[in-house]
Amino acid sequence: MKKIAIISLVVAAWAADAAVMATLVRQYMGRSVTGQPIVVCVYRYGNQTFEEYLPFGNMCQPSIMIQ
Repeated sequence: MKKIAIISLVVAAWAADAAVMATLVRQYMGRSVTGQPIVVCVYRYGNQTFEEYLPFGNMCQPSIMIQ
């Protein structure tokens, strides 16, 4: 029984540290605080949204890993 409990704890710790994939839901052009043009990538995982800012001329990835 003790062995099962230890294995369960290891699996739970691994699952808590595992990364998940957020998918691209929107992208648009914006400006940085210095006035440079940027690409804003908006990703969603569940009810959370994440933004990534890229220099002008780059493309957003269809999905990104988040932790």
